[in-house]
Amino acid sequence: MPRASKPPPVGSSSAPTRRWGKAFRLGLAGGFTRTTFDIDGGLSSGSNESVFAALYGSSSWGALSLRLGAAYAWHDIDVNRTVRFPGFAGAIDTSYDGWTAQAFGEVGYRMGLGPVQLEPFVGASVLRLHTDAFQEEGGPAALTGSARDQDLATTTLGLRAEARLSDTVPLIVRGLIGWRHAYGDVEPEALLAFSGGATAFTVAGTPIDRNALVAEAGLDWQASDTISLGIAYSGQVGKRIQEHALKGNLVWRFNSY
Repeated sequence: MPRASKPPPVGSSSAPTRRWGKAFRLGLAGGFTRTTFDIDGGLSSGSNESVFAALYGSSSWGALSLRLGAAYAWHDIDVNRTVRFPGFAGAIDTSYDGWTAQAFGEVGYRMGLGPVQLEPFVGASVLRLHTDAFQEEGGPAALTGSARDQDLATTTLGLRAEARLSDTVPLIVRGLIGWRHAYGDVEPEALLAFSGGATAFTVAGTPIDRNALVAEAGLDWQASDTISLGIAYSGQVGKRIQEHALKGNLVWRFNSY
């Protein structure tokens, strides 16, 4: 299901970066992630293991900054569910593949307001999620699913802020607030049918809001010139759906010349 954003799953990545002068930067990122879910009310569980690669770059002209990037991920999805009703009980499972392609861009203008750095920005992204057809195993309640593509695009208008708490303590506080508008397949759908040639039917997932407030807040400790530790909150609040995430990070920066 394509989403405008989501909490990062457990995983690992690496991101070497190369600079050309002071105005240009180009980087690569890659890694492995694993996401699991467990729906007690639906007697269902599953996992999504992904390998991803990304290319990104940025350039600046004085206070004006441009950031661009693209990413591609390969998915291995496993789903297990239990079907129970009077006179029947069965365990059903399936495994199928998929991929996600994404591109994004952002323009910002950085300016100082005393000890605080402000950056109004406008950004856009486009995403396509493809999942292969699948055939569940486990008896008459097993389903077949058609391959499908889902497309989602977003635009975001917002403001970033960043400030160093003091000259002697290497702590940086930062925040973001903005408005996001989504286009395309905001309500994911799947075409399913029971095994044995039954009539197909459509199932819709949880939709995302066309418009939502986005917010971030974080605190970073610059342990050295190349290593930093941080904790951050990110969230999206719409009319129907809310998403909230809390994460910690360890960043090691290095340059290749």
